[in-house]
Amino acid sequence: MAETIGRRAFPGEGEFDLDGYCARMRAKGFDGVISVEILNDEWRDRDLGEFARKAYSSSARYWT
Repeated sequence: MAETIGRRAFPGEGEFDLDGYCARMRAKGFDGVISVEILNDEWRDRDLGEFARKAYSSSARYWT
């Protein structure tokens, strides 16, 4: 449980096959909204602008 609510990683920094997942979603024609949800104790008190930049930079390559 602690891993789930306090140690999630940004896109591309974890174990999930994000390249494969995104490729399958694009192949199916997905063009909707995506969001980055990071449940991570280290990021809870950090600057929101810093979080937004990190979330974008870590995820944009999978969808653009």
